[in-house]
Amino acid sequence: MKTIYPIQKDEVIWRRIGDTIVVIKEDGLSSHTLNKTASFIWELCDGNLEINEIANKLNERFEVSLEDAQADVHNLIEELTIADIIKKSKGKKDKIRY
Repeated sequence: MKTIYPIQKDEVIWRRIGDTIVVIKEDGLSSHTLNKTASFIWELCDGNLEINEIANKLNERFEVSLEDAQADVHNLIEELTIADIIKKSKGKKDKIRY
């Protein structure tokens, strides 16, 4: 499996409201409300953690099985990529050269 570092797209605005996060595309045409678990994952999508590292943190924080955490992270990253608010990088953010 390829190593993927998910990163929030620059074209979104987001705010934490209690345990949830609301993500709005800059064009204002769509918004997404993330529950507590998805919000935790979202905040870790900074381009510096690989998907399995995020799953490990989810496993520790919410005391779910590692298998469930991996499935949850993979599924959410797919959904957020399709929603066009996350992008998948093949390298850590701090190692990307432009």
